[in-house]
Parts: sequence; C-alpha cells; structure tokens
Amino acid sequence: MPETLILHLGLHKTATTALQDFLAGEARALVAHGVACPRLARMRSDLTPLIASAAKPDRAALGRFVDKVPQPVLLLSDENILGAPGDILGGALYPYAENRVRRFCDQFAGRRIRLFLTLREPAAFLASMYCEYLRHNPWLGFADYARGLDLAAEIAGRADPKTAQIFLNMLDSRDRRFGATRFEPLAPERAAALAAGYDRDLATFAGLRAA
Repeated sequence: MPETLILHLGLHKTATTALQDFLAGEARALVAHGVACPRLARMRSDLTPLIASAAKPDRAALGRFVDKVPQPVLLLSDENILGAPGDILGGALYPYAENRVRRFCDQFAGRRIRLFLTLREPAAFLASMYCEYLRHNPWLGFADYARGLDLAAEIAGRADPKTAQIFLNMLDSRDRRFGATRFEPLAPERAAALAAGYDRDLATFAGLRAA
C-alpha cells in the first residue's frame, strides 16, 4: 500500500504528454524503485473520473484502487484532473480544480501527498488552450472562447505563499517562462496587458516568498 501519493496535475499544454510518455517508457524502472505509475489511458478511462467525482461509491472505488497498489509510491499524472480546456467557457480557469484536489487530499490525509504543477506565461497558455479546445470541439472563435476571462487577475487572486513558491519554481535559471507558441490570436495590446499582469503577479509572489 503506498505511503506517498504524487499528483502531476499539468497545466494543459506544459509538456505533460512528453512527461507521461517518458514515465510510460520507464515503467519497469519505476516499479523497480518502488513507484507505480498508471499509464495515461488508464488514468483517463478509470482513475481521473474517480478523482473528479464527489460521489461516495466513486470515492470508495478510488480508495480500493490506491490500497491495492503494492509499491510504496503511487504517481498519478493527468492534466484532466484539473478540468478540461472547455471549462474556461464558464469564465473561470479550472473551476473544479480546487475541490477535486482538496477531496483527494482529505481522503488520503494520513499519507504523504505531493502535488506538481507547471505554469506558463498567460498569453501563450491561453492560445495553446484554445488550440487544444478546437482539437476536440466544434469551431468557436477565440473572442468567444476567452470572453469574460481575465487570466492574470485570476492567478493573482489565488496567490498565497505556497502558490508563489510553485509559480517561481516554474521559471528556469535564465528567468525565462516555459512555453512558446507561434499562434497569436490575442491582439498585441491584450497580450501585453496579460504579460504585464503576469509580471506584477511574479513581483507579488516574490514578496510573499521573501516574507
């Protein structure tokens, strides 16, 4: 039975698939080191729906699965645990994420839990999320997709010391943000505003971390 549970949560479009492919290719080595890591197909078909659900039978099923894992560490990787690119249409970024992660942590409160999250510069992230949405849904104009969403303000609104540390850790040693895209659906002034808000958030997070 695992004593440590690791959730790799994404975000979407932050090289999650590359990491998941690597983990799948190293499955035997991971098991040899005491780490169980279900493949993404299993996550999407079986486990992520259980994590996302608040229903008691699903919570019980999730608990039974975790308890049957023989390795001391269980690594669960799926960005859909947070939600889907289409969730943004309601005007909020990953509106179900907090409740899902909180339920998981509460259910397995007696174990060591580690959460891993990667963030991107807002304009690039939003463009990539829009592309991902179009892969799986009928055509929708970008203005309609992003209507009512102020990504930078939402990130700032959720700031706390732990979030700040995660946010700052997502920058590499050259202070460059992860991710880039050649697709630019945002007007230059809108992209500049998002980037400016992101920079203000980083300054706020830096102050929180120093405190």
